[in-house]
Amino acid sequence: MIIPEREPKLVLVRQPEHAKMSGRIARRWQRPAWLTPGAWKRFVEAVRRHDDGWISEEARPALDPRGFPYDFLRLPPGRHLAVWKRSVRLAGRADPWGGLLVAGHARWLTGMSRGRAASAGQNAIDRFLEGLDAEIERLKRILQSGPPSDRILAASPGLSSARRLFSLLDSLSLRLLGAIGLETTGPVCFGEREERLSIAGDGQRFSVDPWPFRAPAFRVAVTACEVAPGPYRDPGSLAKAMARARRRTLRWELGGSA
Repeated sequence: MIIPEREPKLVLVRQPEHAKMSGRIARRWQRPAWLTPGAWKRFVEAVRRHDDGWISEEARPALDPRGFPYDFLRLPPGRHLAVWKRSVRLAGRADPWGGLLVAGHARWLTGMSRGRAASAGQNAIDRFLEGLDAEIERLKRILQSGPPSDRILAASPGLSSARRLFSLLDSLSLRLLGAIGLETTGPVCFGEREERLSIAGDGQRFSVDPWPFRAPAFRVAVTACEVAPGPYRDPGSLAKAMARARRRTLRWELGGSA
């Protein structure tokens, strides 16, 4: 769950809706030259579905001890790791290339969070990463046993470059939603280039420099729901409130720097 606003209403964006937003941003991206159109289509679809593991989690959203919903950054670690396992499994069932991308993204994010976790949490993360590494190798073997186009997708350094772009597209959506800060990226590929990007703006207008998209400027949107601020008695009461909530469309405009 992403919570862009808490007053006067609680504005909630479901994780799969954020992932769809990331996919819409990806469709505007300049396809990296080393990816074929077919591979790029699979890449964009994996971005669009990278949070499918949240569908069952958000059917009964977790509440903190005060009765308010957790956002994705504060969800208890055990539940968050379970979500990642489901997301990787669902992506891999749909396409081993997509599963490999989601697994690499999950590994990168979870590895970064390990140092902030308590010792018990670090042990759980280590077990999760061990299992994730095994799943990554399994998905690589599937691709390596396929046609030449799949064997290329499983190879480094292309896989590392794909992961960085995958993570950036996820992060850019979260940046627009105000969930994270992001001003400068690591090197990401677009067209024939690989460069760091600068991201500036707030509210509904943002700039990206250098410009990595196909269109000179474009709008992107996501569907949110508005519910009472809470607290809620239990996850079921929040789920019912979300089911009958008023829908709201959040919109942004992206353009190049002036």
